[in-house]
Amino acid sequence: MKDVNDIYIIGINGGKKGGRVSGYLKTCLNEAEKLGVKTKLINLSDYNISSIAKVAHDPENDSLKEVSNGSDMEAILEEVYKADGIIFGSPVHWFAPSSEMKLFIDRLTPLENSGFLLEGKVSGFIVYGNEAGKMNALMQLAAVTNHMGMFSPHYAMI
Repeated sequence: MKDVNDIYIIGINGGKKGGRVSGYLKTCLNEAEKLGVKTKLINLSDYNISSIAKVAHDPENDSLKEVSNGSDMEAILEEVYKADGIIFGSPVHWFAPSSEMKLFIDRLTPLENSGFLLEGKVSGFIVYGNEAGKMNALMQLAAVTNHMGMFSPHYAMI
């Protein structure tokens, strides 16, 4: 088992940089840091992740390399790959995660196709929105990450 000081958790913000979801993610990551966990907040709005590409896994160096397509996704994929846990944060748009979060989730597909490289990682979810859309957005995110081999502990969805 890893020492708490060796654990790395990232928060993926699919909402506005200074928005409510961003604030919730920062709170979670700050609490983890108080325990000695290394953290990083990634705001999807800071990156160009619009186009699809292939990812190559280099088992010798245990690293990922994205086939160049002009996107910034390679940098994010490397953080995702290194992370022990990922908290996905998104506002609810039309009963679903934001389009930024949906695109990001779609761009994780090469990690599944390269041998389920997210298997065993811990996932958590924060969504903010009105009415039934919150549960729909949570279930969409949880279903996809579960299919990729990630698992969610108790109380990991807010």
